[in-house]
Amino acid sequence: MASRAAKERCDAGYGVGSSKQAVYLDYADAILRYGKIEAGKQGRSNVAEDEIIAMGKEVVKTKYGKFNAIKFRPLLVKGTIFEGGEKMTVWVSDDANHIPLRIESPIVVGSLKVDMMQYRNLRYPLSSKISVR
Repeated sequence: MASRAAKERCDAGYGVGSSKQAVYLDYADAILRYGKIEAGKQGRSNVAEDEIIAMGKEVVKTKYGKFNAIKFRPLLVKGTIFEGGEKMTVWVSDDANHIPLRIESPIVVGSLKVDMMQYRNLRYPLSSKISVR
């Protein structure tokens, strides 16, 4: 979602947390949509949901090591920075935390690549980590 759209949702009273200035990201729909696209590329239809999710799995190398990750493309709203559509790619940890590990996206003036810099206070064990560096 473009930052302007997130701000508008918060300003309209839909923000979450104590500040009411944050939004939740629900990856589930984007993961399923991406998996269905990948299944279609393979000429497959009526694929089970768990198999669709598996089609978007990859290993991602970060500063903290290698992680099993789920790859998907969220649907973005066109704003001042991002172009609309499914051009952004997001990798989240393949565990209960779903930590954003990497984000890549074209922007108006070029492209953007964001890697996780730090993690702490996780709710669940980091079971997606394969190795250190």
